[in-house]
Amino acid sequence: MNNFAFVCGASRSGTSLLMNLLEGHSQLATFPNRETHILEYWFQHKRYGNLERFFFRDYLNTFDILSFTSDHIIAQYSDYTFNKYGNKDTYKDRILDREGFIKLYLGYLEKNGLSLSNIYYAIFYAALSINNLDFINKMFIEKRPLENEICATMLAKEFPEAKFIHKMLNYAPKSDNN
Repeated sequence: MNNFAFVCGASRSGTSLLMNLLEGHSQLATFPNRETHILEYWFQHKRYGNLERFFFRDYLNTFDILSFTSDHIIAQYSDYTFNKYGNKDTYKDRILDREGFIKLYLGYLEKNGLSLSNIYYAIFYAALSINNLDFINKMFIEKRPLENEICATMLAKEFPEAKFIHKMLNYAPKSDNN
């Protein structure tokens, strides 16, 4: 399958803007709601020994997945972002075929087995396939800046060909003349 690039960096450093810029590139594919929280869930459920139950069942009912597969959640969150920020089109291009997405996601994991890399591949494969988007020659971009930063060594082992995009804060100390 394709390769990954992980966006790393500090919160509020401009990673969302970077993702907006990368979304338009024809050779890149981003996840619909931008952040999957896979690493967070992986560590939490690995600790308690319930990785299989979580990623085969519970993950499909997290906000990460519902925010692009549930009409109700999309409408609710769109209303929230409009009322809070005046943004009308936050979720206009989201996947609405929940059953199709789940079938593709679970089918990928059942065929290839449960591993950290297979979860990433399954989620991107299902999200892109359900929208009939070409993913054969694309690089998948995953944004979870701090988690990707902290876990870069582990991600590099899991994805040997992966690229890491590190977005640094643009900080300039104040001079005495200001």
